Amino acid sequence: MRHIFIISSILAIGISSCVAPLELFEESRVDSGEDHIGNFYSTALYNDDLSNEVWFTKEGGCVQWEKVNDVAYSGTSSLHITWNRSDDCPWTGMGFGWDAWSGKNMGQVYDRSALRFKVRTDGKVLKTLPIALGLEDYSGMGAWVGFAGKMIEEGEIGSDWSTVTIPILAFNWSEQDADVTNIKQLLIEFAASGDIYIDDVRIIEHQGSLKSRADIMMKADGLMTDWKANWHSAMSPTVMLEENAIYLAMDTSYLYIAAEVKDKDPLQNSNTGDRIWDGDAIEVAFSTNSRSPLGRSFFMTTDKHFGIKATAEPEVWDWRSKSKVEGAEVTTEKNSQGYFLNARIPLASIGAKPLEVGGIFGLEVALDQGDSQGRKVQYRWNNPDVEGFNTNPSIWGEARIIPFNLRP
Repeated sequence: MRHIFIISSILAIGISSCVAPLELFEESRVDSGEDHIGNFYSTALYNDDLSNEVWFTKEGGCVQWEKVNDVAYSGTSSLHITWNRSDDCPWTGMGFGWDAWSGKNMGQVYDRSALRFKVRTDGKVLKTLPIALGLEDYSGMGAWVGFAGKMIEEGEIGSDWSTVTIPILAFNWSEQDADVTNIKQLLIEFAASGDIYIDDVRIIEHQGSLKSRADIMMKADGLMTDWKANWHSAMSPTVMLEENAIYLAMDTSYLYIAAEVKDKDPLQNSNTGDRIWDGDAIEVAFSTNSRSPLGRSFFMTTDKHFGIKATAEPEVWDWRSKSKVEGAEVTTEKNSQGYFLNARIPLASIGAKPLEVGGIFGLEVALDQGDSQGRKVQYRWNNPDVEGFNTNPSIWGEARIIPFNLRP
């Protein structure tokens, strides 16, 4: 018994000696005045200091960089970066190891924080940047996000400093299995060419997502028998594409679409089948599985993509099944500003089931506009600056399914 008491006393002393310094350290850090989000203190990635925590690709000479003292958002300097990616540089980019290359535990803040940095040019106005950003863990896995124009708070980048804000939730954590509790560094991969200044790179407290969200009304107790009437006049548009309003609703058997489109050459499309996008048309892509990762970059079998040829003789095409949608009903009508469109799409004909009320599903809507010679422009809802929604669901927005309840 005496031996047990001695061992227990030694363990108690050892534990006390380990715990006390930890408590003192945490207390001193709280009192230090450092920026923090809860207990996360590794918020500053770059501001003036250019140590070995910041590195650039050296091979091929595709990236040129310098610390400049005559251009700064805060402090005394910024990073001037120019790049021109070529075959000599299979990977062109840079990294921020930050906080002395420690393993950063972002698990406690990843859903309420964002990466923010300041950026400007020498005068050229940019709507987006040809870059991708990744958060790499110490196993070499990384969660990535492609740059999108909506990350720029001012809407564009020019000779004045603009703010880029990227929610940490926007990175594709579920796809890449990166460890958010042991982050090594921030990576920036450059594509094409560019010339920018960046400054004040940090993690900030932030709520929200980059994805646009729309409400789709679901009539779960039967069919919308009056769908050809102006049912959408009692609703707000589901999505707006420039000045064009698109309305979506569902019931147990159909997806309903109404559109008010401004078009100086309305209802023109000489194509059929899988090329109906090359003229006046409306495209809808959505997920039927609320558990599908919203950040995935590949189509699943539960993802749908169809289009409506907007002409006097409309046609509905399903790109997933590579076939015409049977049983679809569409009406179109010219007006003084363009055209109206009403459509009823059988869910069974596109391999879909009614979506559950309360669920969140991926959604993208696109409006193709052209004439008899082909498409001239495509307006996209969630990611207007990035093409490829027809193959990459990560750039879709989100739809929330709510009970059908038209305003009186």
